Amino acid sequence: YAGDLSQPFHNISYDIFNRLRHNRNDGIVEDEVLGNIAGIQRNMYRIVLRPQYFEQDLCKEIARIANISRHLGHRLRKENRDMTKEEAYIQLGHSASLVRAILQHFGKLPK
Repeated sequence: YAGDLSQPFHNISYDIFNRLRHNRNDGIVEDEVLGNIAGIQRNMYRIVLRPQYFEQDLCKEIARIANISRHLGHRLRKENRDMTKEEAYIQLGHSASLVRAILQHFGKLPK
């Protein structure tokens, strides 16, 4: 769920535009991403999920990332185009940042 959250085509209507471009955009960096982890890391940032407000903070971050993704999806539709690789890495940075914050909350990564 956290990984798909940053996918713009998962946050807009599943209309003709989305159906024609969805799979291609889901895999825009698929062939290179494992060799370019730095491309994700340079787009990561700190997300704080406070222990006493974990669920509230998590919901806020999910909504924030979903809205960023939705805005990109609408821009792609308006411009009738696919994501660029740079846009894909930015989106992956959002999801990776959220996953890292969740793992840190549960003590699976150092803070």
